[in-house]
Amino acid sequence: MTISGSMSRADRNSSPRIFSGVLLLLIAMFTLSAARPVEPNLLSGLVWRNIGPFRGGRVSAVSGVVGQPGVFYIGLPLGGVWKTTSAGTTWFPVFDSIKEVSSIGAVEVAPSDPSVIYVGTGDLITGGGINEGNGMYKSMDAGKTWQHLGLDQTRQIPSILVDPRNPNLVLIAAQGNVHAKSEMRGVFRSTDGGKTWAKTLYINDSTGLQKLAWAADRPDVILATTVRHYVPPVPIPSRGPPAPNAASNTALYKSTDEGATWKQITGSGLPPLNGRTSVAVAMNTNAQRMFLIGNFGLYRSDDGGSTWRQMDAADRRVGNGQGGYNCGVYVDPKNPDIVYTINTSSYRSSDGGNTFTGFKGAPGGDDPQQMWIDPSDGQRLLLGFDQGATISLDGGQTWSSWYNQSTDQVYHISTDSGRSARSQNRVCEWERHLADNVPERAVDQRQSRHGSWREAANRVLTTNSVDAVESARAARRISVSDGDHGWRYALGEDEWGSHRTEESSTASGPEYSWSASASTA
Repeated sequence: MTISGSMSRADRNSSPRIFSGVLLLLIAMFTLSAARPVEPNLLSGLVWRNIGPFRGGRVSAVSGVVGQPGVFYIGLPLGGVWKTTSAGTTWFPVFDSIKEVSSIGAVEVAPSDPSVIYVGTGDLITGGGINEGNGMYKSMDAGKTWQHLGLDQTRQIPSILVDPRNPNLVLIAAQGNVHAKSEMRGVFRSTDGGKTWAKTLYINDSTGLQKLAWAADRPDVILATTVRHYVPPVPIPSRGPPAPNAASNTALYKSTDEGATWKQITGSGLPPLNGRTSVAVAMNTNAQRMFLIGNFGLYRSDDGGSTWRQMDAADRRVGNGQGGYNCGVYVDPKNPDIVYTINTSSYRSSDGGNTFTGFKGAPGGDDPQQMWIDPSDGQRLLLGFDQGATISLDGGQTWSSWYNQSTDQVYHISTDSGRSARSQNRVCEWERHLADNVPERAVDQRQSRHGSWREAANRVLTTNSVDAVESARAARRISVSDGDHGWRYALGEDEWGSHRTEESSTASGPEYSWSASASTA
């Protein structure tokens, strides 16, 4: 049967209404189906597992246990607190039971009681990232359990001091709320282990504290630095100096009664202060030798802050790196002439700061962030980098690995739609093979602005599709090369069981541009 005819005007007028009704019905059906809860039994077989990458991320806080060579702690911008009892051979999280906050600004173990640990939440603003916390926490069993000590509205706590003899005497540097003016900023002091707090240094409702430092043999003398920590809505905090019309409120303060009272230092020789700063007081000097570092360079006082002079002024590495993204100065506990500073790499002086040489990290930008030196043993060092934590027990001659910390800050996740889980498992497998089988040679210590050769190899896995990498692997055509100086490594053999190397001319120089490629040609 064939039906034919024409549509009337009434039919035509009703068509949009019919279409709209059908569309609304479809949307309602889809909404109802989307809102229907997932059957629990469909998810019952799923479990979380850590798939890495096991390359550490930025470390925001460091501390160690005096007298226990293998025990150290690190705090992470958004990853809680981690601990090692094996001098960095393995790390494990100890703050995961706290669900309200994960951003850590400071960690400090009580020197006289290794079971007592204080944690300040809220990471110091670096590079425009704002990670806030909810005050102070304390553990009395070496990190097994935690109690909240209040100060919620301090938001960001970048520095803590615990008296060397009394674990109940604590001082913290609080930056306060960067989004709003408030009085919850300054130096807070507790004499009862954090049960109660007294604010002993307060500048104004827009200025916070960024660093506290003392010498362990003279804890009555403390240095503190301030900085403006309020930004009106819309602008993003800059890692560099403030705009010309904005006051940085950066200043240096000193206490001689263990933080009960304070006096501003404006000693002769100090430059105009601005931006991020760090301070140190040298042991075995009766608290007379002091250091201050910032965008303006490194300054030293030998009379308790009355007069200052700039150290190694000709070397611009001796000062903040990247406008204040890297900042720090530290002094050996036995020898006040051994000084460490932080820039895009770390530097060491053995003559009191008159001259410096490279210490640990690639000048292209390993970006050290924090350092802890055992006050009883200058050979025990903990450095926190953008790439994780690394430990030395011999004064920097050897270091633990940072390829054993799954603490990366992950900004983006994507999956391959080709073979779902099988593809992902193969990618993880290749990453392990690359890490295990690329040859270990002296040249592997060479770094560049692009990272190491091992990082370049791993980039093959993240910038090519699974199919491309699999084809390249089958053809034995994944290589890592140094385009600037002629080194080339080619991975070959089935199952990546061995490798071959091809070498051409080698040249010396500070920069090595490692690259990696995958091809079937």
